[in-house]
Amino acid sequence: MNGGPTLVPYANQDLWLARPTTTADAPRRRHNPAALRDVIVVWGRRMDFRAELTRLAKDCPELIDDLGLTMRDVEREIGKPFWRR
Repeated sequence: MNGGPTLVPYANQDLWLARPTTTADAPRRRHNPAALRDVIVVWGRRMDFRAELTRLAKDCPELIDDLGLTMRDVEREIGKPFWRR
């Protein structure tokens, strides 16, 4: 090979993407501590929201109905891991 990027097929066979062949060809990422902190804060909020939703579903199921949600919606939301929207 010539050391350049390799063309690889995408999901659509008409499209091809260039992918670096070595880690030296890959772009360098700069990790931002503030962005990492923001992600962790969002994850915490999701965990808190889902815990509160669990409590509401258990203690006050009529409030779930008032929110316009079904128990199936609530169960689906509660079942998600914290990193999923």
